[in-house]
Amino acid sequence: MVTGIFPLLSLLVLAAFIGLVILAVSVVRRIRRDEEIRWRHILGIGMGLCVLDYVACMAVLVAAGLSHSAEAIRRAPLACAVLTILLVVVPVGSLVWLKRKRAPAGSRWLPQPPAIFRRLDRTTILAVIWVIGVLVLLGCVYEARYPILLAASRHGISALVRLLVLAGVNADCSDPRGSPIEYAVEQGDTRLAIFLIEHGSRYLDDSFRDGSTALSTAARKGYADVIEVILRRGCGGVDVRDRDGRTALMGACLGGHMGLVRSLLDRGADVNAEDDQGFTPLMAAVYDNHPEVVAELLRRGADPHHQDRYGRSPLRAATQDGDPEMLRVFEQAGVRP
Repeated sequence: MVTGIFPLLSLLVLAAFIGLVILAVSVVRRIRRDEEIRWRHILGIGMGLCVLDYVACMAVLVAAGLSHSAEAIRRAPLACAVLTILLVVVPVGSLVWLKRKRAPAGSRWLPQPPAIFRRLDRTTILAVIWVIGVLVLLGCVYEARYPILLAASRHGISALVRLLVLAGVNADCSDPRGSPIEYAVEQGDTRLAIFLIEHGSRYLDDSFRDGSTALSTAARKGYADVIEVILRRGCGGVDVRDRDGRTALMGACLGGHMGLVRSLLDRGADVNAEDDQGFTPLMAAVYDNHPEVVAELLRRGADPHHQDRYGRSPLRAATQDGDPEMLRVFEQAGVRP
């Protein structure tokens, strides 16, 4: 669809630009010859300027969406309004003013409107013009919807993210920096993360830049409510793995989130699950120095002698570090070097 839209849009812009140049040259010649400017010239120039204004506003919104600045996103609508005034209102208004100024005294300089417009009052006409302007702005926003959604997610503008998703924008879009669900989880916006998951955002695919998923990242950061929503939606099991083979329990152990560790174990998480390198939840808790998590894992049957691909084991790591509290946890569990 995109490959069909852009050539058509390019042709439309090119036609509008060529027509605008021709009409502008004709108007300049009439002004030099002191001839009357015709309404068809003003109407044609206005239509051409509206097309160019649409493209310019779309470019502004796309640029704001791709920028690193949240302030640029907030100022984009104002920039579009200024562009519309400069590109359409001022030139067309100037031509109308020139036509009125050059009209002979006592002559009717305004064209006779169609019968349907003669029945409308000024307020109705202004309302129609305002609606047309809003539709043009919404068209620009629609064209730039994905960059704006990603930028709003990246900068934590959750209200705009919710508005775009509710308006039908696919929450599963992504760019080289990440995806909306990734930004929400990494920033700790659990309400937005739950909203995106409930509206179809991926949470199991390795869509995060580091190969993790919403499930494993939420576990590492301790977002129990996000994990609850994911598991309730039937994610494929509590031991579902990311690109590197890590489970949610490993992430919770790395973060030292004791309550979440117990919750995942109560749900049936494999206490001796291994990733692609042979890394286990107990290793994660030992390496990140979380004695209370280590004690819970040992009580639930974690293997202290398991070796990863490089021959390292949790017990050996605790012994080499020489942390008295960690060694005491192993001794209380009946594990000795």
